[in-house]
Parts: sequence; structure tokens; C-alpha cells
Amino acid sequence: MSRLRCPQTRLPGSPLLVRGAVAALFPWVPSGPAFQLPRRAGELVPAVTLGELKRAQSRIRERSAPGPDGVPNLALKLAIAARPDIFLGVYTTCLETGVFPSSWKRQRLVLLPKPGDEPSSYRPLCMLDTARFSRESYATGWRLSQRDPEVSRSDSMASGKGDQR
Repeated sequence: MSRLRCPQTRLPGSPLLVRGAVAALFPWVPSGPAFQLPRRAGELVPAVTLGELKRAQSRIRERSAPGPDGVPNLALKLAIAARPDIFLGVYTTCLETGVFPSSWKRQRLVLLPKPGDEPSSYRPLCMLDTARFSRESYATGWRLSQRDPEVSRSDSMASGKGDQR
């Protein structure tokens, strides 16, 4: 049994087949400039509140694998608890300016083997930085609430169990 509590499986016989499948499913895109959200003229963006940050922090799963930045989720939770002012400032500034770091667009591809020998018998997972996920959830929730005033920011944050994004 592996650390993931699943039986060890054989690696595919042909790395060339795996590379081909990965290249077809996940084409490489060069890093570009920072991501910008489209903004309407005169649009006011509310600051991220401490309550919203605490809710996002509580949704971070401590035992999940870190993203490409390698920061363990527990370390991120502890950092948010120790210095919420820094995180509030970063997220609020990103939303106000509409500019997000290009590093938040990076992901790490992990292939989980499924029964079978073909490259198609691998389940692809894209690991994202947890800090990006929290920010993205907030921005998505805020944008949804702007489109539909009936949706509150706390209800529309898509970052919990059973997410269907």
C-alpha cells in the first residue's frame, strides 16, 4: 500500500505514450503578464473583510498536498492566523487593481493511476497554490454577487467540499 492508501500500480510501459497524452490534454502555455480581471468604469470593489478571510482560512485542508509553490497548507493557515493584515492587504489590492500575480496561474500536474495499462488509465489532477484558490474563490463570489444582488458574498464563495467548478 502506498502513502495514499491505495495499491501500488505499474508505471506505463511507454513514457512516450504518457508524454503524448499529457501534452494533448495539457498544452504548455508560456507565462505571460499578470492576470487582470475585466472592470467596468467606476466599479467599486469592497475590501476583503476579516470574517471573509477567516472563512477562507477555515476551508483550507491541512493534510492536502501543496501546490507548485510548495507551501504546506498548515503553514498558510498559521500565517493567516498570525498576520491577517498582510493577507487582507494583498487580496484587497489585487481585487481593487484587478491585477493578480502570474505565478497564481501555474499548476502542477499529477497523474493518479487507475486500473489498466494505457496512458488513458491515469486520472489527471492539477495542483494549484492554496493562496490562489482562496483569492479565486473570493473573487468569484464577489463577481457572482455583483451579477445577482440576491447572492451574498459569503454564500457564493466556491471553496468548500463538493465544489462543482
